[in-house]
This record gives sequence, structure tokens and C-alpha cells, in this order.
Amino acid sequence: MEDLVIQAREVRLPKAAREALEQGDSVVITRYGRPAMAAVAPEAFQAVRPIIERRRKGLPVCHTDLLNSDDIAVIVEDQQQ
Repeated sequence: MEDLVIQAREVRLPKAAREALEQGDSVVITRYGRPAMAAVAPEAFQAVRPIIERRRKGLPVCHTDLLNSDDIAVIVEDQQQ
């Protein structure tokens, strides 16, 4: 997947959106009341980039790729009960 890189001066984001991204939150951009785009912090994007690349290629995404260590710990605990 190749990135399209644009300069910040070409994009207008409200202050609240910039602050949300700086705090690591995502920003959903709507058009006619429906989600049209999303913006995420660079660190968050790097975390999900491999999953996006697999989906774009039509490859399956393993459920373990979607879980973090906390999720797996909860599953293990549930299975032991």
C-alpha cells in the first residue's frame, strides 16, 4: 500500500479534531450525516496498517491479529472457568 502524502497546509481540520488526533483519538468525518472518512494518529495507523493491507489484497485477517494481550488474557481466563 503506497501512501499519498500531503502537506498540512492543504488540509483544514478544526481545533477539536487536531486535539483529538494529538491525544490518540480517532476522528470520523461525515458527509450528509454518514461516515465518509476517518483520521487516526500516525501511531494508530501503523498498528492497523498490516490488517488494512491484507483486506485490500482480499486476504483473510486472523482473529489473533485483532486482539491485544489484554484480550487474550480475558479469553484464557474465561476458558479456565
